[in-house]
Amino acid sequence: MAFLSVLKAIGRGVGFALGIVATLPQGGKPIVVVGDILSKVTQAVAMAERAAEKWGTAVTGAQKLAFAADIAADAIATSELLTGREIADQDKFQRGVNSLTSGIADILDSLKQK
Repeated sequence: MAFLSVLKAIGRGVGFALGIVATLPQGGKPIVVVGDILSKVTQAVAMAERAAEKWGTAVTGAQKLAFAADIAADAIATSELLTGREIADQDKFQRGVNSLTSGIADILDSLKQK
């Protein structure tokens, strides 16, 4: 668990630097720039992979997912997306973040270098 604690401490600092862009048109509904969200989550997954490699110990996929999802959740929770709003269902929010992060990890795992 020491590995995960160190990664989470690093990730929280980096997570605040990750921004997710949202705009509010006159209709009042947010239009989230999906590409930016995917980019931030992809960065979080890549950071978890790099940190696990540098740590030099066996790290489970569940540990990497927890680390990456924690960064993604912090980034979303502190983004403009939540301006004027609050998370009403924390469990549902976390499930969504975990699902998105896991999906990005699966996509990256399915690729190979040319």
